[in-house]
Amino acid sequence: MAAGAHEVEIAANLNNFAGWRSRWRLRIGRRNSGEGHDHNRNKTSNQCATPTNHGDAVDSVPRISRSPASGILIDIRVIPRAGRSGLAGTRDGAILVRLKAPPVDGAANAELVDLLAELLGVARRDVEIVSGVRGRLKRVRVTGITADAVAERLA
Repeated sequence: MAAGAHEVEIAANLNNFAGWRSRWRLRIGRRNSGEGHDHNRNKTSNQCATPTNHGDAVDSVPRISRSPASGILIDIRVIPRAGRSGLAGTRDGAILVRLKAPPVDGAANAELVDLLAELLGVARRDVEIVSGVRGRLKRVRVTGITADAVAERLA
């Protein structure tokens, strides 16, 4: 292969790479722009003009429901593999809990039960994951404590 042909082949490969990079940049831009509108365009204040749910940890109120026969039900959203375990506010009506454990072999679920039992001051046997064992959004039943005490301790 002549030296000139080799340079043309390298230039062609670089042009293909540049095209791929610009297509990728466009795809990322569309994905991060939100629900059909751009928050950064024509912005005059620190808040966007259209009301959307941005998942802020301070906007939503956690759902704590009481059932006389079965105890207190709490909606929890879990973030596994966090730097440290603890409460992180609320998101979409659920209490946001960061867990250091990975979601493998039930390690994150066990850590969630341990953390909630410690925070609420109840035994581990009084904390049970009712639904969402394999997902991030979970419903947890806590017995032996009132709803007011749960709201106060998780606030």
